[in-house]
Amino acid sequence: MITNKSQQKLQLSSTSRIAFRDALSDLPKSIPPDPNNIKISEKEKNLFKTSLTNWICLNIRSINIIEDEGLKSLIDLSIRIGYMHGPVSVSSLFPCRKTITKEIQKIGMAGRDEMKTVLIKAAKERRLSLSPDLWSDGYKQISYLGCVAQWLDDEWNLCSFDLFCLPYRKPNKSAANLIKVIEDGLELFGLKPFMFDIVWVSDRGSNFKKALAKFTVLHCIAHRLNNMLQHTFYQSQMNKVKQDAVFADYYASSMEDEDDYVSDNDTEDDISFSDDEALIDKRIKNRNNFYATSTRNTLNNTITQLPSDAKRVLVTIIQCKDLVKYIKKVRRISAYLYYYCS
Repeated sequence: MITNKSQQKLQLSSTSRIAFRDALSDLPKSIPPDPNNIKISEKEKNLFKTSLTNWICLNIRSINIIEDEGLKSLIDLSIRIGYMHGPVSVSSLFPCRKTITKEIQKIGMAGRDEMKTVLIKAAKERRLSLSPDLWSDGYKQISYLGCVAQWLDDEWNLCSFDLFCLPYRKPNKSAANLIKVIEDGLELFGLKPFMFDIVWVSDRGSNFKKALAKFTVLHCIAHRLNNMLQHTFYQSQMNKVKQDAVFADYYASSMEDEDDYVSDNDTEDDISFSDDEALIDKRIKNRNNFYATSTRNTLNNTITQLPSDAKRVLVTIIQCKDLVKYIKKVRRISAYLYYYCS
């Protein structure tokens, strides 16, 4: 998605915009020139409001959907068609799921081709930067590699575009596997030949550092500051390690979410660890020490073999117990206020 306001015209493919405009122009010209002059009765407004409310509630839609420009455009087109042809059956207009899927793929290909031209031009002129990052879905147990593109247009406006987000299905997160997935994503936009012309922005994870070592790289200062703040204010490390040991799938640490580490299966001997990696090593050592000294290894092995639904129940119980202390604090404060203020 383009985030710069001056570049919002790129949010939709120009091909789809042109097709939509042509479709409107093909309609008969007897449509009133100014629909705002048409007065609608309060009864009709209330009927539409009730129908819209029922749709949102019964189908569990976000209330913000009424502000969606796409929905307004769709309703506007429906009103125009109904004005010209009278009452029309919804089934005669609404396509099936397969048709919509094909149309999404068609518009997606057209939009990708349009963005190829913009991104390749920016890469050739060395004003394109890419920010790849790994993140994990703790529920589905799937990792993803996403990449955001940023560049300056001809009017010096900063533009941003979500380039790709691909499932990471490699056996580990080594530099060799990482660069392969990045190249697969770049192939979608024809950017693979321009990797040396792109400025790369990433965290200081050793796998990213080695994967992008041949290119121009700027390390993200936000990740650095985040690690510094965690190291400074993280006061309950052993408690978190215990939770991770029992429910590793449901207590993913922020370090793991950032993927600022190399997988255990990675055997890269020439990696030079920065302070960030040293901090992560320290946490891993603490976790290993906990495993070595814990007397609940058998219990942990049993819990890890539980079905995911049973794990979620136990995690919910643990989280509820964690909330009890706050309930007690509130009660003490309430009693204190009642005693001194009454």
